[in-house]
Amino acid sequence: MKTALKNWDRKNVNDLLGLIRTIEAQGQEIDYSALPTGQLPEHLRELEKHTNYPIWAWDNSGRVITGEGALEVEQGEKILAQIKGEY
Repeated sequence: MKTALKNWDRKNVNDLLGLIRTIEAQGQEIDYSALPTGQLPEHLRELEKHTNYPIWAWDNSGRVITGEGALEVEQGEKILAQIKGEY
């Protein structure tokens, strides 16, 4: 099943999150920092620098897997706006 993580197509982080939940439900641990990830759009690269908001993976359309403990999917643009105090 961990092979499926490595082969994730980077199109939809919801697919990746489903794989993560399935693997963890089987009692296996996952190193979130080693998750595969898509190409973050240039204007969202600031997210990578922000250490107080963990971004574990993103897909090619800018959706990200984030969170500590409980993972969730959010739009990268929304997170960036929150970080900058614009949301």
